[in-house]
Amino acid sequence: MKIYDFILSKIAGNSGALMDILLKKFKTSKKILYVSNDDITLHLSLEKIRDEDILEFLERRQEFLKDKSRYIDKCKEEIDCLKNKYNIYIISISDSNYPKQLRSIKDVPLNLYVKGKIDFNFLKSIAIVGSRNTSSYAREKVSEISKDLSKEGFCIISGLARGIDGQAQSSAIASGGKTIAVLPFLSDKIYPPEHSNLAKDILINGGAIISENFLLKKTYNPVLFTERNRLISGLSRAVLIAEGSIPSGSLSQYNHAKNQKKIMFTLKPIKEHEGTLLPEKIMSEGGFGINSSKEIIEILNKLGYQKKLYEIT
Repeated sequence: MKIYDFILSKIAGNSGALMDILLKKFKTSKKILYVSNDDITLHLSLEKIRDEDILEFLERRQEFLKDKSRYIDKCKEEIDCLKNKYNIYIISISDSNYPKQLRSIKDVPLNLYVKGKIDFNFLKSIAIVGSRNTSSYAREKVSEISKDLSKEGFCIISGLARGIDGQAQSSAIASGGKTIAVLPFLSDKIYPPEHSNLAKDILINGGAIISENFLLKKTYNPVLFTERNRLISGLSRAVLIAEGSIPSGSLSQYNHAKNQKKIMFTLKPIKEHEGTLLPEKIMSEGGFGINSSKEIIEILNKLGYQKKLYEIT
């Protein structure tokens, strides 16, 4: 990883819009760290970033500038601790193995905290997500679809959450497939705790667990759960939302996927209930209602899925 990407992410925190602007203008984290306050202020002001947010960024950057060597050494110690104590390594946006498909999303993360070893630049991938409280029909269908797609070489991407996410990822492992869990944060413990063994199985089977955050404190901002949804869909070539109510975390996932122009799938409801509200919305807005992996593959092939590689600018 590149040390300046790590330093900048610590300074900027979760200011995604601010970082998008600065990276577009100055290209590298190192240049953003050393460019003048006037240049920073000018370009952020032109993009309507609030004065108080600009001031906060500049004040935090000044902590780095007033003793650069000490700040860099401290960050290197933190990176070593992550690797040696928690078996977590960092992929930064400047690294060649940073996921190409994430480079073009809104609020691109500067760094990814990663457990496991996997090539993120895969051609065949699909996110399978949905409600924590879900119907037996959805669980059965998700299990079947996840197993079948895994056997076809798809990497299954989900959030390790209770319900549909866990079902999709455990089924992928059962069929010998690879899966990536995108968490709101990595820590010394897995969340939710009942999926600790599933997390171990993901790593044993050649998958990965990733996040844009690392936290050791016991309290966290709930917004991290919805923010990670842009990474789940961002990593994926297509997205299947099995069930979901409105409003819900699944609705957040749908909105991110739609904004990223992903191919959208959902289960065709067989009986109306709260969890079918989102599938009905998805289908009414152009998403594909399906009942099997065969339908997914047929639709993807018709859309030229196999021929389309990511074009990163």
